[in-house]
Amino acid sequence: MKKVKYVGVILASLVLAFNVAYGSEFVSPIRQIINYHKYGQDIYKDPILNIIEKSKVELKEPQTISELVRYSVGKQPIPKKIASDKFDKKLVQKLIEIAKQYLGTPYRFGGTSRYGIDCSGFTMKVFDKLGIKLPRTASEQAHVGKLAINLKPGDLLFFKTYRKHHPGHVGIYIGHGLMIDASSAYGKVVIEPINQPYFKKHFLFAKSLL
Repeated sequence: MKKVKYVGVILASLVLAFNVAYGSEFVSPIRQIINYHKYGQDIYKDPILNIIEKSKVELKEPQTISELVRYSVGKQPIPKKIASDKFDKKLVQKLIEIAKQYLGTPYRFGGTSRYGIDCSGFTMKVFDKLGIKLPRTASEQAHVGKLAINLKPGDLLFFKTYRKHHPGHVGIYIGHGLMIDASSAYGKVVIEPINQPYFKKHFLFAKSLL
């Protein structure tokens, strides 16, 4: 008990010393982060919020068949408005082919192999086969690439899960309103529609790497 009080006295003395040295306005960076809501966004702002605020992409199905053009990966279409963009169809085709090889692979948190893989491990492995190195976690991958303006096949889709404004899930958009991802809900790598209520509610932004 005496040791706890002793430590408390030392901490109090340190705070007092900093206040004397730097003025009463001094607040440690750690306290700024911990007390983010108390001190406000002007003092500390998570960089991911800047990405979210700039994102204009919405998860929705293509409006009409006439707005679509066919391309060589199965029967997946690409909106015409992005077909004329700098868009490497062969590279995207290869990406989707690699991703589909993982279909049915068991979901395992922290996994990065065919015996078990999680969402960010899946995206990391798929892009690695194309020579594109991604960080390990979804939150780290969210800082890679360019913010997608028009959603296109090959883009990474980021979703919040347990924490607000924090990317906790990532998948790969493959066109025609579909995403391939390592799903904890299904317990394996699957292809699923992105216009589901859960995804619409939790979607944060998309990033383009190709």
